[in-house]
Amino acid sequence: MTVPHVLDTTDGHEALRTQVEQILQQVIPLVGSTTELPLPPRAVYRLVDVETWQSEQQSESVLIAHALEDAHPAAQRQAIRESFQQQSAFFREAGPVLGGILVMGATQGDTSQTLLVPEALQHSGVLSSPEYLTQVIAHELTHQFQNYVSARATWPARRPAALRRYRSVKVLEEGHAYWTDRKITEALFGKVWDAVDAPRSDTYLQAEKQMGPMAAARREPYTKGLALVETAVEAVGLTGLNRVWSRPDLLPDDQEVESPELWASRLESSD
Repeated sequence: MTVPHVLDTTDGHEALRTQVEQILQQVIPLVGSTTELPLPPRAVYRLVDVETWQSEQQSESVLIAHALEDAHPAAQRQAIRESFQQQSAFFREAGPVLGGILVMGATQGDTSQTLLVPEALQHSGVLSSPEYLTQVIAHELTHQFQNYVSARATWPARRPAALRRYRSVKVLEEGHAYWTDRKITEALFGKVWDAVDAPRSDTYLQAEKQMGPMAAARREPYTKGLALVETAVEAVGLTGLNRVWSRPDLLPDDQEVESPELWASRLESSD
């Protein structure tokens, strides 16, 4: 059984920490049965301030950038480095808005733990109803299951094939977690609960407006990923889908993300 381990490093949100722990106890077995993935030994969630969120997210992005460079031919590394530098500059400027207002949860691949910023949960409306918080916790927990089964922390050294498809892999991961949280909320509450429908604060709405087209683009990995996973599950079932977490050669590429039936067909014909 996976043991929930919830920490409040803000020292000011004990009631929320207890609520997260109680929800985890409820959804851990459901994520296991819904995904048919093996359970990790622990599910680590941390309530953090926005400064900690930004610092730790930036540190992980540096690790990913170096791993991406190492996984690609030398001729492509400069372009990857320049792209990361642009993203890093944007994140330094937008990090407080993202972490403190817009982002509902972030699960880190290197340590497989989920960071939650209480203020962001408030602004996004997640705390307006336990059903929304359950969805977010189940979604992020699915990422921890993915990390555990794929040993994602070792991908930079062992799985360059996965890193070369980094963008499409992120779509798969988000789509798989979105598919899972929808199944779980429907089973628990009789209908699908999606925090995209939660009542936003005026601060959230203003920040989203300032982000412009990027705000809408943040939803694409979820919607495209959901179509990808639904098509794959219909074609090969969960057993067939779950092979991808240990078989980087089966991961989707960018073309297959846009045309999920192509990926489903390849999964059907694979060994």
